[in-house]
Amino acid sequence: MAKTPDPVAKKIGSQIWLANNFLGDARLLHASGSRNAVNQLFYAVEAALIAVMTAEGIHIGRQHQHQLGAILDDLPDDNPLKPGFREVEVLTAYATTYRYATPGGNIPRAPDPDDVDRWQETASRLVETITRHFGVTVTPDAFNAIADVTSPPR
Repeated sequence: MAKTPDPVAKKIGSQIWLANNFLGDARLLHASGSRNAVNQLFYAVEAALIAVMTAEGIHIGRQHQHQLGAILDDLPDDNPLKPGFREVEVLTAYATTYRYATPGGNIPRAPDPDDVDRWQETASRLVETITRHFGVTVTPDAFNAIADVTSPPR
């Protein structure tokens, strides 16, 4: 009989799989000059942060509403990834920015490409760090990635 994976290991692994895939999409979009790269960067960071919060035993609920700052406020200060996540907290502003025109019918301007470069570098570092820390193997068809480690980084 096949062993049922630990739900925490499965949740962490799945979030890391998502973070890596969102990050890959962000890289492709940014390389092509698409303004939507920041949306995918936001989702990569959010998915990575949810993996870390899950390891901390902290549930991310509707009260967080895609607000990286609100989620980070609940992350213990002794987690060494917290400062890195704070560096990309600004991405919250881009979670839904380009999905709608403004009430006046304007299309929001894209962020400066240099800012996107910096955010992408930070997001890449965070996602790579947690992927290694939690021992997750990320392959395109491994939708059920499982974390080998479920303890938070210290």
